[in-house]
Order: sequence, then structure tokens, then C-alpha cells
Amino acid sequence: MILGITYSHISIEQDKQSLEIRRYSRQCLNKIRSFGDQIVQGRVLASGYAGSLLSVISTASVIGSQNDQEIHSALLDIKEFLDVLHNGRQNDSYKSQPQFPPQTKLINQFNEQLEEEEGLEEIEAQVISQRYNQNFTDFSKETKSAVLNIFIFFKRLQSPPDSDSDDDDDDDERWLFDKYDDD
Repeated sequence: MILGITYSHISIEQDKQSLEIRRYSRQCLNKIRSFGDQIVQGRVLASGYAGSLLSVISTASVIGSQNDQEIHSALLDIKEFLDVLHNGRQNDSYKSQPQFPPQTKLINQFNEQLEEEEGLEEIEAQVISQRYNQNFTDFSKETKSAVLNIFIFFKRLQSPPDSDSDDDDDDDERWLFDKYDDD
């Protein structure tokens, strides 16, 4: 029995170290992404950024409530990344970040990674979960809204334009969901 306890203790310590390494790696990728141009955005995405964020959500939710902050951080990172890809990055006098236009190809790649990793289901599980406070649930809903907006954006790009409409409203450039609503 002592051997089982020792092995269990070592396994728990290795799991903690593994989570720490993943967290620091994700933070590094996030910093690189935050200050990078569109080429860097593509490289970060190609390195598996979406998968790393989704693994945090699924792993932390299994471990327990002490990792709510990790899940919250990963959801916020997904939302911010999608916002930057969808809107591009404009000149900001407070931050010295490179400007670039919206990155529709990268949005498509991110969408594919989400589908491969069953990411929407993981995000939705966080929305459904009752053990998180309201602020955390709001971030989950905002992240899901951003993902749903990307799906709608690409659906509109793939559908033929409506020739009967003379509206010059550019609906593709605005978000459809301000907040995902369960009602």
C-alpha cells in the first residue's frame, strides 16, 4: 500500500509540473501573439495555439474548481484571439502593436482546429456548468458568441449574394451575437 501512495504522490506532482509547463508555454504563446503581426498570428495558430487553449479548458474542468482561473484565462484568450482575427488590429496609441487587416484565412484555420478538438462542445460545457460564478459564465458565453459569429461569417461568405437587396449594409463586418443567450 505504501508503494501505491508513493506512486500516486509522484503522479500528482508530475501532473502539477506538467500543468505549470503548459500554463507558462501558453502564456509565452499569448505574449508572442499579442505583439505579433499577421504572420506571427498564423505561426502561433499553426503551432497548435487553439488546441493548447482547449486542452486547458478540458483538463482544468476535470481537475476541479481550483483551476477556474485557468479556464477563465483560456476562454478569454480564445475570445481575444478571435476578435483580433475577425477585426484585424488597428492603430492604438497606447500599445505598440503592428497593425493588420482582418485575417479570414486564419479564422477558417482556427475554426477547423476547434472542430477537430471538439472545442465548441468544451466551451458549451462551461456555459452549462453550474459551479462557476456569473462573471465566469459571462466569459464562456462571450467566447461561444465569438465562435458562433465566425461560423455565421463563413456561412455568409459561402452563400451567393442576394441580388434583390439594395442595402449597402455590410453585415459581414459586424458581430451578430453580442452575448450567447440560453433563453
